[in-house]
Amino acid sequence: MRINISICYCYIKYLSYICIVTTIKFIYLLSLSLNKDILLQFYFFIMKNSSLYLMDCYVAGRQYYDVDEVWNELEIGTQLRLERDFQNLYDPNAVAIMYDKKIDDGDGGVFVESFQLGFIPKDHNEFIAKFLEMGWNHLFKCRISKKTPDAHYENQLRITIKIIRNDD
Repeated sequence: MRINISICYCYIKYLSYICIVTTIKFIYLLSLSLNKDILLQFYFFIMKNSSLYLMDCYVAGRQYYDVDEVWNELEIGTQLRLERDFQNLYDPNAVAIMYDKKIDDGDGGVFVESFQLGFIPKDHNEFIAKFLEMGWNHLFKCRISKKTPDAHYENQLRITIKIIRNDD
C-alpha cells in the first residue's frame, strides 16, 4: 500500500495542533506500514514546531474580574499569562488567567498593569496547576482564540493553551 507523503505531512501538522497523544497514536499506526526513514521524517517534522496544542477552554468566572476594564483591548491572538492562585477558596487547583497591559509612564519608560480575566475551569486545571506549582511558568503559551460579546458571560472568551518547546 502506497501512502502519499505530502498528505501524511499535512495530517501530522494538523494532529500536532490537536493533541500529542493523537499524534503519537497516528505515528504508531504509520509505523506498522512504513519504513523507519519515513517515520524519522515525520518525527523531525513534528519536532520543528515551536509549540504543541494542549487545550481550549472558556474563561471561568469572568464576570467577577477585570475583563470589562480591558474588553476593548482584548482581541483574538492576545497573549495572556497563567498564574497559580493558592488563595482560591473554591478550587484547590485554581489557575488564574491574566492580561498584562503595558502602559507608558510618560518619561519614556513602560510599566505593566495586570488584570485578572478569570480562571481555567475546575475540570481542566489540575495538570497546568501542578506544573505552575513546580515553577514551570514559562512552559505554557496562552492566547485568546474566540471573543463573543453577545454570548453568555461564561462563553464570551475562549482561550487556547499550548506547550512551548524547550530548546535547551
